[in-house]
Amino acid sequence: MKINLACGHSIKGFENWINIDIKPELAKEYKDFLCHDASKPLPFPEDSVDVVFCEHFLEHLDMHEAAKVARGIFRVLKDDGVFRVVVPDAILRLNEPPEAFPEAHGHKTAWTYLSLKWLLKNAGFQVHLVKYWDANGDLIEKDRIQDDYGKIRRPESLIVDGIK
Repeated sequence: MKINLACGHSIKGFENWINIDIKPELAKEYKDFLCHDASKPLPFPEDSVDVVFCEHFLEHLDMHEAAKVARGIFRVLKDDGVFRVVVPDAILRLNEPPEAFPEAHGHKTAWTYLSLKWLLKNAGFQVHLVKYWDANGDLIEKDRIQDDYGKIRRPESLIVDGIK
């Protein structure tokens, strides 16, 4: 089973996934849709999910809320399951004025690789860095992005895989 968590209106490329979002009107648009608050525990048994893809959602949670979500995802993933996290890379925003980030667009947390690594490790994951920007603004790609873990719609992001 593969889950697209906090999918919003964009599920192209996720047609055979369970797409989860809090907006009930999406149920009319998509099959394989589950209306659920993604900040709450997932309604799946332990060790039942292969992949959870989460793009541009964790920045809308504070660190405490994000930690609960990460622990909940760890619970439902099978051994060797993947939690692919895609968030705005705070390093890219170092030159923005303080009032522009993180509160812009309802963001509560500005994620860097180190803060995301801390979050995932504390939830029990092994952390695999896929893509990020360094302090000089250079793109670092550790691996080719595999679409089987979710189709990235915002490639200018920090991308990290948590492996159970």
